[in-house]
Amino acid sequence: MTIKDVIMSVADQLSYSQVSKVTTTEFAFALITRITAKMLLIFSFIITIRQLFGKPIECQPDPSYEKYTKQIETRCWIEGSYIIREHLTGIVGKNIINYGIGTVRGNQERIYQTYYQWVTPTLLIMALIFYFPNFMWRNWESGTMEKLLKDIDSPYINEECWNNQRDRLLRYLHGPKRYHRQYAIKYYTCEIIAFISLIFNMHIMTLVFNNFWVEYFPAVISLLSKDMEAFAKHSSILFPSQAKCDYFNFGSSGTIQLIDALCFLPQNVVNEKIFVFLYLWMIILLMFSVLHVICLGVKLAHQCRKEHEFGYGLVLSIIKKNLSPVLVDDLLEARKLNMH
Repeated sequence: MTIKDVIMSVADQLSYSQVSKVTTTEFAFALITRITAKMLLIFSFIITIRQLFGKPIECQPDPSYEKYTKQIETRCWIEGSYIIREHLTGIVGKNIINYGIGTVRGNQERIYQTYYQWVTPTLLIMALIFYFPNFMWRNWESGTMEKLLKDIDSPYINEECWNNQRDRLLRYLHGPKRYHRQYAIKYYTCEIIAFISLIFNMHIMTLVFNNFWVEYFPAVISLLSKDMEAFAKHSSILFPSQAKCDYFNFGSSGTIQLIDALCFLPQNVVNEKIFVFLYLWMIILLMFSVLHVICLGVKLAHQCRKEHEFGYGLVLSIIKKNLSPVLVDDLLEARKLNMH
């Protein structure tokens, strides 16, 4: 299978929710596995387009080394650049050129950014990880509920057809309980994997983007408080608009010479906004997911105690979710009569 086939397969899977009328998952599950995955794909597409139709980095070496400009830009984009932590405080245009950029001394702490070329691949990998639980569930569920609720997931249905379909639903509900248990085990397994995928992706962001959740927190707070100057200073730690870069080359006598260049990174103007949004989105998603897992545990305990059969409550809730209120009331009434 080629890369194109994989991408097309994921795109088809992600668009499934727009084609299928039957909902078999909770909102929190769809939020993590479909909505967030689509969002990351869109962000990676925006960044890729920005790189293709614009220079992600432009370096300015000493005029005597201008002939090496292209090599310097390539090297600094691949291997990264740096800023000076001590120069994050100061007045731009007075004692610093920009936040993190000033006179370089040997004993100053450098903050390196070595992940520019990894931004798009990281977002794509995160999107695939987020989508994986939904992919598993779709294959395990195999359209069971869509087949069961075919032609009755609409309030416009004649009485004779509904009576026949209602009897079929009741036979399924009161059929072998092991099918309900297997159905529920598979679904709740995917719910747990979805929660794990969120934690795992947050860890990926920490590893790739230099302690992202700690270092970028002041930038997010500054933006929320509308302090754009503070935001520019704090965001420069991870996504500087200007940075320094060292390029080593052989001189005419064969000795190694150091070329110091000032680099402009217009790509980071886009990156910093995207990652502020992702910071807030992932935190909100984490809190929402924790609440969802707690509610899920309470619901499971209640279902097992009330229905005396694990999985039956899940199947019934999915059926109720996809039928109109009138049909749900009629189905529940027929269920009570059938039980007596």
